[in-house]
Amino acid sequence: MKFFDCNLHLDQFKSPLSVIKEYFYFNIKNIVSLCDDINSFTFLNQLLSLKKNIFLGIGLHPNKKYSEFEISSILDLIKEKVDIIGECGLDFLRKFNSLKVQFRYLIQQLKIAEKYDKIVILHVVNAEEEILEILSSFNLNFVVFHWYSGNIQYIEKILENGYYFSFNKCIINFKKYQKYISKIPINRLLLESNAPYKYKGTITKPEDFPKIIETIANIKLIDVDQVSKILYSNSKSIFINKSKNDEKTYIMKNPTLDDFLS
Repeated sequence: MKFFDCNLHLDQFKSPLSVIKEYFYFNIKNIVSLCDDINSFTFLNQLLSLKKNIFLGIGLHPNKKYSEFEISSILDLIKEKVDIIGECGLDFLRKFNSLKVQFRYLIQQLKIAEKYDKIVILHVVNAEEEILEILSSFNLNFVVFHWYSGNIQYIEKILENGYYFSFNKCIINFKKYQKYISKIPINRLLLESNAPYKYKGTITKPEDFPKIIETIANIKLIDVDQVSKILYSNSKSIFINKSKNDEKTYIMKNPTLDDFLS
């Protein structure tokens, strides 16, 4: 089995290169690493300037405060230099920013996503109805609901719009998320770690991935290897086929560690 981690945060690790090596040896062949500030993105972009299987994204996070200069800089960056906007969205639980500010951040980013056909990775907490209403005003081809935790009633609407869901180890032990998995077609599921997020007292790690795949296989009554192939193919269809980089680099069947780090 090989895996595609669609959401982690390399900038939050002391040694991103060590993490990449660890992930590779757990058969995680592709990584989407998201940042929420210019300095982190610049650091990773320089560190991985010749990246072949690592995709970087940046976004105005609803739970982070920004100066006007930072907002302008990030919007310029996602317009000109990245294919992935994220995490962006709405968080009505924590409310580090006012709802007005959160709506402003989100709409500014979605306008860019629509105009330049970007991938959007959403952070949505207690704001499913609002986010769906906003999304209905945009024509977006690639939208991922990262670690969806909302009411199950909205899942069908999200699916009708052609959007995807990414989940992590939360599905292993919690029936709420297992119910989501049973309702979402497997061709709309993606795998993520959200590392290094601390979840229920433990840090998400690459060794979680086989158990996550096994859990999905048991719910869907599908062979484990087949689940792994489908989820990898789902991610490839979004992040690899959409990438502006040299496609030949990304479709290698057996990427090596050097392909990550060279």
